[in-house]
Amino acid sequence: MANRSFKSVNAIQQDVIIFASKATLGAGTTVTLANGMGASAAYAGAVLTVTMDDKYNALLGLSAVVQNPAGGSGTPTHLISYTEAVSTTGVIALTFNDDISEDDVFSVMFVLKNSSVTP
Repeated sequence: MANRSFKSVNAIQQDVIIFASKATLGAGTTVTLANGMGASAAYAGAVLTVTMDDKYNALLGLSAVVQNPAGGSGTPTHLISYTEAVSTTGVIALTFNDDISEDDVFSVMFVLKNSSVTP
């Protein structure tokens, strides 16, 4: 893996990678990932697109939720669907049940299987 050090995780499956980050929606489609080393993100029309720097064999699970909707009632906006192509393009598209506003903060966590990138 390109310049990343992975820590051990107790898991039933071998070679599990956990990617977790807080994200903030900026102006337009700009998304800033905190501790998001290894990925970039963009947002448009209730869809958050996360592009992993590396390709993974499978997406085993995920969690994504808006933690403090800036323009809403304070009720978290939840993920309603996702598409993945982690093994070929590294892209995971997450669709939320409501549009996210500028300055909203949300968290994403992906549980990934192994990497097809060899050292």
